[in-house]
Amino acid sequence: MLRLTISRPGHDITEATFVGDVVTIGRAADNQLQLEDDAVSSHHGRLEQRGRQLVYTDLGSTNGTILYHEGRALAITGRQVRGQLVAEHDRIRIGAFSLQVESSDPRIGQHETQVLETQSLRTEALIGSGMLAGVDPRKGERILAMIADGHATLGSMTRLCACLKDHLFRLFPKATHLSIVQRDQHGGSLVVVAHQSRKGDASEVRISHTIVQRAMRDEVALLLVDAGKELQNAHSVVLSQIETAICAPLRNSAGTFGALQLDVRGTRGQTLDGADLALLVGIADFVAVLVDNQRQLQGAHNGVLAALDSLMREREVTNREGVTRARRIRTLAVSIGRALRLSSRELELLNASASLLAWPRSGPPSMYYPDALHDAPFIASCCDERLDGSGPHGLIADDITLPTRIIGLACHVVDQAGHTSQAQLWEQLEADRETVWDPRCLDALRSLFAESERPVGEVEAA
Repeated sequence: MLRLTISRPGHDITEATFVGDVVTIGRAADNQLQLEDDAVSSHHGRLEQRGRQLVYTDLGSTNGTILYHEGRALAITGRQVRGQLVAEHDRIRIGAFSLQVESSDPRIGQHETQVLETQSLRTEALIGSGMLAGVDPRKGERILAMIADGHATLGSMTRLCACLKDHLFRLFPKATHLSIVQRDQHGGSLVVVAHQSRKGDASEVRISHTIVQRAMRDEVALLLVDAGKELQNAHSVVLSQIETAICAPLRNSAGTFGALQLDVRGTRGQTLDGADLALLVGIADFVAVLVDNQRQLQGAHNGVLAALDSLMREREVTNREGVTRARRIRTLAVSIGRALRLSSRELELLNASASLLAWPRSGPPSMYYPDALHDAPFIASCCDERLDGSGPHGLIADDITLPTRIIGLACHVVDQAGHTSQAQLWEQLEADRETVWDPRCLDALRSLFAESERPVGEVEAA
């Protein structure tokens, strides 16, 4: 049994109870819950109970749906999301209506704990299964922490490398340098993914390709006790001043794609040994999964951005003005993001979100968005939202994420640039600082034009 608390500005709060597991919602009379509002589509969405889960699905509505979970606003549109898990007491915003979800089924809300219990990994289980046979349980805990922390960095290779550096240097206390390389997916050449010294300075450190190439070619882990003597003809080893090293190949389902190397340089008496090599072999596959996930995600991101560019070129045939506007907004938004020192993933999200503005209402043909770009349709749909709640959806400051604020400011500046003088535009923006516009975004915008004679809104494409 499902129960919904229904509220609407200027109207009394009501409750509706539904006996079945499915509740259809929309403006048409044949819905189980009829919401009479012009912003509600005839058949807007569906809320259903699936065992221990509540799932909301937008049915391709015109204005979409906003789900509020623990104070955070999430977009749900029929084009991008088939179903979104809903917890009890979440709020669903459809047009002017706010629906709070209740359920009389005591099982609802228990599934998350049970899933976590079945998915939790224990050091003893890993060691007992042979995955980390013979590993000290304390190091096993460190490996589990590395895996968990590594998965939490998904979407940022920089953060993953920092995570691996922290954990690997703890696991291998004698190592002074860490290197991760991968084969370029196109040319086949080796690319350095991470190269760090224990002290954190990698600027003066040389990497030896000789060792990693041998590990990758022969698909074996290597221990070099006296690297200078064992690889006398390897000029790179001599330049690197490597005294002892361990190296293991990184593999995925397609084969070896890279290598992980730890070594000792500039110390006397410190050597890596067979125990270190055995430990490296035990964790190399875990590191490979973490690095490969980042590689796969980057490929997916690049594919989405390339697809949007291609669709924009097609769209330009019928709507040149709209596509030109979207490109200008995209360039300005990404420039603001760079001025704010956003990560590469956040800049890609700005890129995708602004590109979607070439389709102001219907959106582009349905496509898959990786997790880090998942919010792009929502951000594009909220480009007219303002911090004071005066936007069409009525979102207020806490509901508007930084990327949405950047896109909104870029849209406003581009749209006003041709109709308002520079002085008037700046005056208007500053008058609405904090109430309408994020001060950080305004300061970043001003920094872009502080020493330039270009009109506001005209930023060179990167």
